[in-house]
Amino acid sequence: MGIKKYTAYIGIEFKHSISHRSLLIAKIVAIPLSIFVMVAIWNAIYLNNDAEIIGYFTKEQMVNYSILSVIGSYLLANRSDMELGRIIRNGKLTNELIRPNQYYLVQFFKSLGFRTADFVVAAPISIALGVIFFGFKQYDYVFTLMSVLSFSLSFLLIFLFNMIFGLIAFKVIDYDNFGWLKNTLVSFFSGGIISLSVFPLFFQNTMMFLPFQHMLYTPIRIFVGGYVLEQCILFIFVQAIWVVSMFFIMKFGWKMAVKNFSGVGT
Repeated sequence: MGIKKYTAYIGIEFKHSISHRSLLIAKIVAIPLSIFVMVAIWNAIYLNNDAEIIGYFTKEQMVNYSILSVIGSYLLANRSDMELGRIIRNGKLTNELIRPNQYYLVQFFKSLGFRTADFVVAAPISIALGVIFFGFKQYDYVFTLMSVLSFSLSFLLIFLFNMIFGLIAFKVIDYDNFGWLKNTLVSFFSGGIISLSVFPLFFQNTMMFLPFQHMLYTPIRIFVGGYVLEQCILFIFVQAIWVVSMFFIMKFGWKMAVKNFSGVGT
């Protein structure tokens, strides 16, 4: 069956997500409201600041950054670590391990299917509202295509990081608090709450050596024209290196965690 047995989960989760109309409606409402708050804050900051550029961004770029940061935070997020913690806590992990599937691949394609529903329904509505009310626009077709590639790598990077961090669930009774703490820290360090470009240079340089900025900040900055072409290529390459590195870290960590889990019994 190969990869087909995993890709089937995309359609299953897509239909499951679409069937939860109340959740979709909540997202359709929540995303624009979040965008409105973020844009209002930055409009106020630029209005009360004499500088036309803050953190390398013009007001127009920062507004577009805010719109994409909200939409991206929803589209790229996944609960693979929370789900792992849940099935360990309720004793269902054993059932997952005896199936002829790789658990992390099942979770990846489930996450892909779930977020595809958001991409098809919630994202277009939010972008349309951004265009109508806040002047959201595309800067350049080349940078847009590169940002799409970068966003794709971001999705992989976030999933792998969550799976790695979620291995803590093998060692604690209740993982949820660790998961919420992780989500908050990742949102901050990835530029989801505020653009990393407004922070001191030392902080920005430190982030260059960590994976977090490549989870959200990098693809958005590529889209808004914050990098020249050579920088875009470099950062996408760095993203790819992080993805490959985290894949092997995740596989090794998963193997060790499952081995120990099986060894102590369930």
